[in-house]
Amino acid sequence: MRRHQTGATLIIVLFLIAILQLLAVATLNRVTLQTRIAANTSDGIQAFHAADAGVLLCARRFEQEGSVPVHDWPGREEPSYWRTPAAFEGAAPAAFEIAASWPHSIKLPQCLVEVWSPAPSEAKVMALITARGFGFTMNAQAWQQLIMEARRPKERRNWRSVAARPY
Repeated sequence: MRRHQTGATLIIVLFLIAILQLLAVATLNRVTLQTRIAANTSDGIQAFHAADAGVLLCARRFEQEGSVPVHDWPGREEPSYWRTPAAFEGAAPAAFEIAASWPHSIKLPQCLVEVWSPAPSEAKVMALITARGFGFTMNAQAWQQLIMEARRPKERRNWRSVAARPY
């Protein structure tokens, strides 16, 4: 009886074990990828909320206290200084940190207030408030803006989200 055994059972079992190992590795790779996606999404949400709260805090301080640093834009068109790295980074940036601490962020939210007058004959003053929020990493950044039009007796506000980093 022993002479007719060819070891087919051993080969089949080894083949099934190899298939199960491939499935386990594929599942582990997928779980790792999904975990990274979830962490990046959480990071982006944290940055968005930091920027959103930063623009609200900055606007409130600009309106009520008037004690925020302001960058005067010389032109008549909408300011674009916020698009330059010097506005937020470097030795003496025009942007300032809006809070003393911020949980779950690598860096405090920053705010930049730019003021300009679209027409010299009008008594209208415009303010562009830009806030940059961070997540757990420096790669997770979100930008929020608020344009305030101060014309007596009315005031108008326009919100917008910056889709991509300006620099």
